[in-house]
Amino acid sequence: METITHPTLVQLVAAGAVRVVVAVGQPGGWTLLVRYGLAERALAAQRSKQLRG
Repeated sequence: METITHPTLVQLVAAGAVRVVVAVGQPGGWTLLVRYGLAERALAAQRSKQLRG
């Protein structure tokens, strides 16, 4: 799955582009899925740039 970074999420929210954010529990952690426009992306961890979880 493609990811976005925290700064990108902040810009999308400021622009009013985010439609839905969903927290998805999974073994070992969780992932935030961000839906904007026709896209759905997972939020990357701030330091590792990998999916959270």
